[in-house]
Amino acid sequence: MRTIAQCFLASGLPPLADGLKLILKEPISPSSANFSLFRMAPVATFMLSLVARAVVPFDYGMVLSE
Repeated sequence: MRTIAQCFLASGLPPLADGLKLILKEPISPSSANFSLFRMAPVATFMLSLVARAVVPFDYGMVLSE
């Protein structure tokens, strides 16, 4: 006999629940911080890591950009 928790985990609902929780969370930032800069800093860091990855070769003769 399957429990309710097993049915919940097997149905693929946890990723949907996590996404819904992420969307519905209240954004928290320091009162003295520039809100737009505070929110864009992680995006800028991620984009810089993608740019750095674009110039690193994956294999011999396989480069995304020269």
